[in-house]
Amino acid sequence: MRTGCSKDGTQSIERAVALLRLLAGRAQTGYTLSGLAEAAGIKKTTAHRVLARLLHEGLVQRSGEGQRYRLGSFFPEVALGIPGYAAFLSASKQVADQLAAATACAAVVYLRAGTESVVVVCGGSSKGTGMLTGPGDRRPLLASSGGVAIAARLPVEEQAMVLSANLEALKSRGEARMTTIQEMLTRAREYGYAWSVGEFVSGVHAVAQVLPSSRPVASLSLIGPPARLQHGRLPQFAALLEERGQWLLTQTGAEAFPFSGGA
Repeated sequence: MRTGCSKDGTQSIERAVALLRLLAGRAQTGYTLSGLAEAAGIKKTTAHRVLARLLHEGLVQRSGEGQRYRLGSFFPEVALGIPGYAAFLSASKQVADQLAAATACAAVVYLRAGTESVVVVCGGSSKGTGMLTGPGDRRPLLASSGGVAIAARLPVEEQAMVLSANLEALKSRGEARMTTIQEMLTRAREYGYAWSVGEFVSGVHAVAQVLPSSRPVASLSLIGPPARLQHGRLPQFAALLEERGQWLLTQTGAEAFPFSGGA
């Protein structure tokens, strides 16, 4: 065994993973080389060297204006090998489209990814909602009603960890917004579902319910104007989301749910 290789190899892996996580956070727009190096806190030459290898292996691709880096074809290819993933993706799209048609709102399926939420699929039009809608788009867990619904069902210690990390990530939004986020989490714990009546985006309402599995790792959300998601009817919409979430899990297999919800 050669001395020094383990440390160097681990560092290279950590850098590669850091770059891939950043790219996952910008699934639609990607990064320039300079922007990615800056976001990762590493030298541009180092980022270029790591990315060259990731390009060779198909883990990233480079295209478009400014030759922006994005995740490569490797990820959808291997995702198909995750037990239950294909069924979950298909059922999620079906549920989102059905909900959007029934409510004339945007419908979104979210997954937990550590302290963040990731968009799985969307149904309906997101025009005017001010939301991230592309599959793979992510944000702090407590920056959307769908994420709040998931966080509210986490064990107390884990919930505190998410809250601490998210408040740090969102602190630039001001103290008033931080207070609002904590209030939303508290009422989601109390009522069993999450909602927003303009707190995230002015003039936009949202309601979300965690999928009723043994692990709070995904949620369904409806997002639309106040005329469609009237405050007094939010409990009814939450019940609809719970029912549709139960159906989604029966199609996937609750015990074979393919995501842990961890980092």
